[in-house]
Amino acid sequence: MGQLLSEICAARMQADLESIRIAELYASHPLLKSMPVPRVRLPDVTMSVPVVVQEVDEPPASGSPRGTVPKETIAAQYQELLVAALSRTGVTLSAPERRRLRSTIDERLTSVSVPSSVDVDTNRLADDLVAASMRTLEEIRPPDASGEPALPPNFAAELQKALRFQLLQARPEPPRLSILVTASELSGLANSTNVTRLNLTVSEEGLEWTTIESAAGTVNH
Repeated sequence: MGQLLSEICAARMQADLESIRIAELYASHPLLKSMPVPRVRLPDVTMSVPVVVQEVDEPPASGSPRGTVPKETIAAQYQELLVAALSRTGVTLSAPERRRLRSTIDERLTSVSVPSSVDVDTNRLADDLVAASMRTLEEIRPPDASGEPALPPNFAAELQKALRFQLLQARPEPPRLSILVTASELSGLANSTNVTRLNLTVSEEGLEWTTIESAAGTVNH
């Protein structure tokens, strides 16, 4: 389905490029230059695509079939990432402080509850974990007498970025489908009950990019 939608977008681009070529021809012709340039638009494209599912990967024995990272893995990786980030700034936590921070992480992960069929938004989870950790760190290491914070200003943003990337790398691949779609593969299965037909209707929506030049500068919409 993704390949079909990609090809439809490529076809739209090719059609627009052809419209530009025709517009240049119209502009260079003394009689055609005053006429509107033809442009074909397909508001809706309906397709019936026959497919046969040949093989399906087995989902994991435990956890989400959508490839979600287990909460235990998230907690362990984030704890390691956070301690390393603190060490680079010269902040070393004691054993009780680490336990308090781990308790905050576990509490936030426990509050995340979604059905197993739904994938967890790892970006949002990373932001939530970092925000909760920063609140705990501010309590553990408050600003000094001069008001200078114990951590650099960009610490939370850098940690957030690193955790997002870490969770993206740790996410396992979801189960995949192996299907038959070519005419030669389906020729002997045309009337078989194993053939599934995907009836797709794709509605074309345009994205317009407008550049406005003024004394204040160039503004893009």
